Amino acid sequence: PSPLVLPFSVFVFFSMNHFGPAGNTIHKRHNLRCNVNPAVKYTFIILCFSMCLIKNIRKLRLTSVRCLLAGLFFTVLADYFLVFTYNFIPGILLFCIVQFCYCRIFDYSLLFLAENGLLGATLVWIVSLILHFPLDITALLAFFYFFCLATNVFLAWQRSGAWLSLGLTLMLLCDIHVGLSALPPYLSISPGTPLALWCKIA
Repeated sequence: PSPLVLPFSVFVFFSMNHFGPAGNTIHKRHNLRCNVNPAVKYTFIILCFSMCLIKNIRKLRLTSVRCLLAGLFFTVLADYFLVFTYNFIPGILLFCIVQFCYCRIFDYSLLFLAENGLLGATLVWIVSLILHFPLDITALLAFFYFFCLATNVFLAWQRSGAWLSLGLTLMLLCDIHVGLSALPPYLSISPGTPLALWCKIA
């Protein structure tokens, strides 16, 4: 249990204190109704990586374990940009690397995953042009990531165990809500509609 002392201590500290100007500023800008500090959320992400690393430290010879840990490590890096900053592009790019790591668990090439992501993002871009609904680079990168993740979910249920498949499926559902929370700047949504309520909850 001794390796868990440091991350647990960090968690307790962040639970009782604010992380600093960045965390406080973003917390206020988003006008969050919950009292969870961004640093507390980020600490949970670090704890997930730390516990997975401790549990699998003796299995690093396995390619699947190394890919999984690499994916969690890049998740820690990516979430920093999404939790503490408004610089979303580096975060999305890092999350794409996360999906590349997971793709290697299923023994598929990174080119295969990138092609699916690019195809999906391109189709969305074409539809947006037809509907006169312009998308910026952040949105297009987000769609690229989404289709990479969706591809990994499909591969997981085809070629992996239930736990990893379920984990990636939950990640997909979570990221759908992240996307919904970012939808209002791109789309005019009437207040009081089910979609507006869903975006607010997300």
